[in-house]
Parts: sequence; C-alpha cells; structure tokens
Amino acid sequence: MGFELSRNSKITFNAASVSNATGRIDGDILDMASEGGFESVMFLAFATATNAGLDSVLGMRVGTASDAMSDATGVVRVSKTGLYLDVNQPRKRFVQGQFRCTVSGDNRAIISIQYNPRSQPSSHPASTTGARTYSPDSGTMSAT
Repeated sequence: MGFELSRNSKITFNAASVSNATGRIDGDILDMASEGGFESVMFLAFATATNAGLDSVLGMRVGTASDAMSDATGVVRVSKTGLYLDVNQPRKRFVQGQFRCTVSGDNRAIISIQYNPRSQPSSHPASTTGARTYSPDSGTMSAT
C-alpha cells in the first residue's frame, strides 16, 4: 500500500478556468459509486480577484441520478481566493461542486478529489495527469 494521496484517490479538474467573469461554475457530476466507490470528496476552488471585495461561495449539489440534482446544505462563504469543501459520506450517489463569485476574477476553477476508496481506483480521468515522486532532492525542475 502506498502513502501517496494520488494512489488512493481520483482527482478531477471539474471546470475550466473562466476569465473576467462573475456568476457560477458548475463542476462535473461525479459518481461516488464508480470504480468500487468512494466515501469522501473534497472540492477545491480558487479565484484570482482583479477587484476588491471578492465574495465567493463554494457549494455542492447532490442527486440519486445524474439528471436529478438539487442543492445540498453546507456551503463555504468567505471573501477569500481559495476555498475547500470536504464532504464525508454524502447521502446521495451523485455530487457536483458549484463555485460562485460576485466580483470578476482572472481565473476561477473547481478541482475535486474523491478519496477513501472502498476498493483501489483504477485511474484518474484522461484529462488529468500527474506524477509521483519519492524522496525528491533539491535541484532544477524540468519538463518531462
């Protein structure tokens, strides 16, 4: 068993960044029962504000089917550029992160991490890639 988070989770880049926009970003609808099932999901959201007074809300929608989603209780509302919502054992099978900003920002996005698998996940989505490293030393980073 590895100790890396990426080995025991499924990381999804839920929504593309949006430039200079207000409003809501809806993340992908995630199936918590896929690949053997996950007990937890964490949504990470970020914005780089170009104006003062950033007001951000990170929330979640849930449903028993991917076409029957409704708002869930438990939102994070702060005037910060980085937010997270960590959900353990959602009551519905399908979940979706939502990120709202009232002030335009340069970039906004949602990333989800499904973790605590009931069985080993097979892979991350094709749109997500990364690398694992063991005991890295100092030096110069290079693109590989």
